[in-house]
Amino acid sequence: RAQREDALNSYFKFIMYRNPLERLVSGYRSKVQRYPLIGTKSENPHYNWLRKEVYKFKHPVEYKAWAAAGSKTAVQISFPDFTDYWSTNPQSLRGDEHFRPISEICQPCRSRFNFYGNFKNFEEDTAVLQSVIHAKDKYLRHGYYNSTTETNYLLSEYYEQLSEEQKRSVFRRLLQELDFFYRIFPEELNTHKQILRIMDDIPSPVSA
Repeated sequence: RAQREDALNSYFKFIMYRNPLERLVSGYRSKVQRYPLIGTKSENPHYNWLRKEVYKFKHPVEYKAWAAAGSKTAVQISFPDFTDYWSTNPQSLRGDEHFRPISEICQPCRSRFNFYGNFKNFEEDTAVLQSVIHAKDKYLRHGYYNSTTETNYLLSEYYEQLSEEQKRSVFRRLLQELDFFYRIFPEELNTHKQILRIMDDIPSPVSA
């Protein structure tokens, strides 16, 4: 423990923080939307079990008929259905790194980082990091950058699919994450003000 404390106090620490709204959409696009639901027993393709759970949770009658018919018809899981499942069953995905709250992975409120990078500005922020820690280019470049940029541009398209009550459920669940994110990157609050406008009856992040 003493060695860990020494490292936390003396090492240069940085975190690449992704907007929680974008992170949720990215998880849906990668793990749910990417493939349709096929079969009830197969775990392939990737995350078929999650698509099955969402369909069973949101459409139990249709799911039962679909399974009884041999589950041969491909089913596409919508973003509203996914967010309903995610909001109502918080523990089901808590152990998954793609959906687990960032506060439980990196504990940003318990450690004082030297540098906070915005995942949306990955190229620019990693360039700054490289100059500070003298890292080679290959250690900080990441192939997900292009898909990250695309997801950010598509945020409104996905959240517009949700009802106001569904949006409120999402924001209640992400409120702590959003509060931390907007305190570090206050300019992002304006970027997403159209999405956040539905929060009239919810305490707004960085309002204090």
